[in-house]
Amino acid sequence: MYSQRILDLARGIIEGEITVAIFDLDKTLWTHEDVSSMHPPFRKIDKYKVVDSRGDIIVLYHCVEDLLKFLREKNLKIAVASWNIFDKAYQALQTFDLTEYFDYFVIEFHPHKEEMIEKIKRKFNVDVSKMIFFDDNPEIIDRVLRFHSDINIVRIGKDIDNICDFYDILVKVL
Repeated sequence: MYSQRILDLARGIIEGEITVAIFDLDKTLWTHEDVSSMHPPFRKIDKYKVVDSRGDIIVLYHCVEDLLKFLREKNLKIAVASWNIFDKAYQALQTFDLTEYFDYFVIEFHPHKEEMIEKIKRKFNVDVSKMIFFDDNPEIIDRVLRFHSDINIVRIGKDIDNICDFYDILVKVL
């Protein structure tokens, strides 16, 4: 069902070979395509849903908090690399009560995630071969790989359907 590469990446987390997890936000941790298009303030509807002032809803994937807790228990550093307006994305994370799980936020309004990953690399003083990066955008992933060829990539929508598939691998398959 899952490729050997994805299984090996999950095993790398469990065995301590991967020390930094980096997450995109839109269509990766939640289903919304562009949190920057939303209009705060946000209000929590339930554990998995946040609504903005115009009634637009962000739906968090049901496993996200458990995945972040799992990665914390494995002593990974956790970062965000997101092409968004910082205040809007951060407020959404706050409303979901998720900010405490992250060690570093690189949320910038441009698509150059290779630069964001470079900042994360410097912040944690770790080689990209020890990082895993989750993103849904093929163009961004290709650019990241051109600059950081040794980074471990999980393509949301290609390698796995959604982030919960990877959590399932970590806790059920391995």
